[in-house]
Amino acid sequence: MEPISIKHSNLELLRRQTSFKDIIPVVLTPSNEFIPSFAVTVQSISAHADKDYLYHIYVFHKDTFDLERAMKIQHTLADNFCITFIDVTEFIKELPFVIPVCFQDRFPIEVYFRLLIPTLLDTHSKVIYLDTDLVVLTDIRNLYNIDLGECLIGGISEYITPAQREYVEALFNMPAKNYINDGVLLMNCDKLNEFHFMERYLNILAGGPPQTVEQDLINMVCKGQIHYLDTKWNLRWHMECHTLSGLEIPYIFHYLSQYKPWNTESLLFSKYYYYYAAKTIFSNDIGVNNSIS
Repeated sequence: MEPISIKHSNLELLRRQTSFKDIIPVVLTPSNEFIPSFAVTVQSISAHADKDYLYHIYVFHKDTFDLERAMKIQHTLADNFCITFIDVTEFIKELPFVIPVCFQDRFPIEVYFRLLIPTLLDTHSKVIYLDTDLVVLTDIRNLYNIDLGECLIGGISEYITPAQREYVEALFNMPAKNYINDGVLLMNCDKLNEFHFMERYLNILAGGPPQTVEQDLINMVCKGQIHYLDTKWNLRWHMECHTLSGLEIPYIFHYLSQYKPWNTESLLFSKYYYYYAAKTIFSNDIGVNNSIS
């Protein structure tokens, strides 16, 4: 296998990492299209960061990723932030699975990057995974500090429609409420590696990708060993906003589905997205009723 290509946005900070109380590792897997939105997510994390901790953002990407553009994000972040870009193209090629032709257009290769996290970041006992269509409204360190015990992973129950309930309960043989959304995860790398997470994931995938690929696979592999987190760690705007009382603010607001702040002006909590977007170098690229450019 070819060596994995790694680039750091703030190498000097990593050299001083022992001067911080702890390292908070966070993984995201943006495609080129989502680089501006990725910048917004990271900017929102930076806004609530504790200066006594090092926040190490990892980006898993493929070889066509616009690294030069993404590296510029560092300029607007707090001094205790570093982004490490890891090209996992060759690593993915070496994995013993082939994506069926019927799924190659439906699911981008980035959806499989999550399975690499425990293996490639095994120096961390725990790692946070985040989607790139959300904003963080508190110190992400509070999520990292949650004790998973012996559980493989921490996640938030998915919103299941009546039409989806039969599918979930039949496929997973568990109550639908136990099925988690994979947009916000706290991953116990130590336990996942002991459990041979990647091998189990690939064995299931070899039988053909299920309906939602990565989310279904994570639920299949980790079934019965999931720590269920407070819904406020992954509040989805179009699904669970009825759970908010008064002006209660979630810890993470997730703009799930095809409706995003940049194409739906009336989206609930979109003001938070634009607040952090204005602080990034991509503020002019993100506009209501326009695609991310």
